[in-house]
Amino acid sequence: MALVPLPAEDVKDLLVVGSPSGLQYETYWGRTKRETYNRLLESTMVAAIGCFFSYFVSFVVGSFVATIFGSLFAFWAVLSPDFKARQRNWEFLGGRAIVDPWMLDDANGSVDRNNAGLYGSMFLGRIEDACVVEDNASIDEFDLEEFQDYKNEEDEQEEITGFPYLIRLRITDNDGRELQIHSRLSEEYLGIQKGMPIAGILLSTYESFSSLSAMSDVYVPDVGCFVGDYPYLNRPGMEELLSSDDDLWNTLQSQSRW
Repeated sequence: MALVPLPAEDVKDLLVVGSPSGLQYETYWGRTKRETYNRLLESTMVAAIGCFFSYFVSFVVGSFVATIFGSLFAFWAVLSPDFKARQRNWEFLGGRAIVDPWMLDDANGSVDRNNAGLYGSMFLGRIEDACVVEDNASIDEFDLEEFQDYKNEEDEQEEITGFPYLIRLRITDNDGRELQIHSRLSEEYLGIQKGMPIAGILLSTYESFSSLSAMSDVYVPDVGCFVGDYPYLNRPGMEELLSSDDDLWNTLQSQSRW
């Protein structure tokens, strides 16, 4: 992947890691009816148990405090997606600040540039291979072409084991860098092919990006989809940046192989 260092402000604009976006909120409820049902069941059980617990707590701490707890549990189905999204966004950065490598003041040599925060870069590469696997560690790989009739709601493996099929993407660039990512298989991924250009955001505590701290979902412009289990990217922002910046777009296209 070609690595393009980005200013901290640009990284913050391209990532949604603060207040949850609507898409992040929706992700909590799942992509299929099965997942939505499980989330609703979980929320209902938490609300019921929480309200029941609050009733008995009222005899110990008083009705005012118990009412507050009871209200939180009663609206758990509304509040929990926001709580969980905020937690996941915080974990993505690990509480570390996003910094500009060229803005660090190291006049006296006291700044540890490999421990100053998170550096952000856009990676631009291509899909070296796209296949379907049963889990992250699976050795057996299935050709994506064999799943052209795949439907999210009819995942045979999920019906049997409770775990859906995954798409595995191997990503590389003209300099020989390689990454591998997994995501739940989705109908929108079926058009992905080897050689297509791909873009995303990498975070690292090292200026050289010799070790990665976090990676966003990735954008495949040729099929107009984002691959990843969680939407860290500001997707409209990523699309707008690539369409408006000719240098970035040309670099991205130079990575493709058809």
